[in-house]
Amino acid sequence: MKIIFNFIYFITVVIVPVIIFEFYDHYFSNTEIEIDTTKLWESYTIEELDLNLSSFHPRSGKNCMQKIIPTWHHKIGFQDKKVNFECLKKHFTKNTFNIAFFGGSVMENTYYKNYLTSIDWQIIKDNKNIHSINFAQSGSRLSNEFASFVIMLKHAKPDLAVFLDGANEFNSIKYNGGEPEEDFYWSVWAKKKFDNPIKIYLDKMIEKSATARVILIKLFGYKPSNHIQNKKINKNTILDAANDYLHYKKIIENICEANAINCLFFLQPMIYTTIIDDELTSKLKSKFSKYYPNNNDIYNIGYAKILEKENIIDLSDALSNIKYAFLDEMHVNKNGSFIISREMKKKINKLINQN
Repeated sequence: MKIIFNFIYFITVVIVPVIIFEFYDHYFSNTEIEIDTTKLWESYTIEELDLNLSSFHPRSGKNCMQKIIPTWHHKIGFQDKKVNFECLKKHFTKNTFNIAFFGGSVMENTYYKNYLTSIDWQIIKDNKNIHSINFAQSGSRLSNEFASFVIMLKHAKPDLAVFLDGANEFNSIKYNGGEPEEDFYWSVWAKKKFDNPIKIYLDKMIEKSATARVILIKLFGYKPSNHIQNKKINKNTILDAANDYLHYKKIIENICEANAINCLFFLQPMIYTTIIDDELTSKLKSKFSKYYPNNNDIYNIGYAKILEKENIIDLSDALSNIKYAFLDEMHVNKNGSFIISREMKKKINKLINQN
């Protein structure tokens, strides 16, 4: 009888309060800043919102790419698609102008509904003599793209390589333990698999359970891998991240010159480098500035350092005074992608005409 009493007492005193606390946290204590984003999709056609359409067109490499379960590539880093290089050899013909695109999720088409509103398709769609392939990966930095670029050259050589970067160069240092030469996925995902595998389970517990968050974070001071760096980030740390970009840019330029490949480097717009012209975008900036209080300094100091060097095409303010272009701090919708692609296309068409 005493055992039954103790069991009921344990359930009443421990289990029931935990269940109530978890229920309350899940349904009533959400502190997420809610923003109505319906205006971001109002200008889309039904076809542009069709999720059944591919992220890529056959001319932009659809037949030569395959989506895979996210994994870690020994050179590229995070990878969720693979390129069939035998297919690419046929895709890059002698009779077409061939472009290889590199970048992070803004170039990769992660946040576009389908290829119709993607940057790479907008650049090539009006010229049927252009074939392209999109090597961009979510979270990719120029150092990751350097690896993809070199691997590509083992199999195929484009006429032009286009790099759209900026945001991801500084993504790692925003998080606890992230280093200037690391990329986002390494800092908050892959590193713990090698350095401290137990963190995988602790981080998952914190993600799923409010009780675990209180016990591990509040009582024991545990910091999950995606813990945001709230303390002031040292200026030298920002400059180190910018210099890492410039280091790989120089190497890629040398390889391009040695292989007679035209290469263009674009610095992408951010919500922090843009003059905002609508209430929705202003709210988005306030939301992400709250979560990442160092972002304004990071991108203004970091971008200024990158732009000290030559041959970097500055699109950082290309979306200034454009209404409803940003989905968050860096990703853009149709309004944003059309303008970015238009500016990139000017430079690309100039090279094509020269050839």
